[in-house]
Amino acid sequence: MTYYLFNIIITLGLFHFIYEGIIAPASRMKIRNNLFKLRDELRAYHASGDVVDSETFEIIHGGINNFINRVSSLNFAAQRKLKSRYKHDQKFKEELQNLSKKIDDSPDKELKRIDDEATKWIAKAFIVNHGAWLVYVVPVVFVILTFSSVKKLAQRLFLVPKQQINSIAPSRKLAI
Repeated sequence: MTYYLFNIIITLGLFHFIYEGIIAPASRMKIRNNLFKLRDELRAYHASGDVVDSETFEIIHGGINNFINRVSSLNFAAQRKLKSRYKHDQKFKEELQNLSKKIDDSPDKELKRIDDEATKWIAKAFIVNHGAWLVYVVPVVFVILTFSSVKKLAQRLFLVPKQQINSIAPSRKLAI
């Protein structure tokens, strides 16, 4: 038993080391590079003079700039802080809703496309920053779901009438 536990711990540690040391940084760099690319597209679009809504341009430009250097900071703690502030700070909530409404109401389809793509990359960053936790969370979720289904099964078995229980779960003679 100790041998298996030791091997599991070593394997998890190795996976975590490889993920956090190689896979996640490479993925974060890809995300940053795509945000740079989107910012360049946004700036080129603005320079072409085709931008219909300069206020929306500034909102999206600022949003992309904010996250280029914060890709690795997108985690559960940041999400919790955002939710808490959104819930308790009415002024902050209204400001975010107004900015979101300006983007949604903008007639400029190219700006909306760039905003959508940037949002997808930021969501991917959140997933990358929690990827190593999947190894730890998935087994726990599996156990919870299994016990949940076992409880339902036990409730159903408990309700089976006496005449039918032997066909489902025959009794056994105990050797005492």
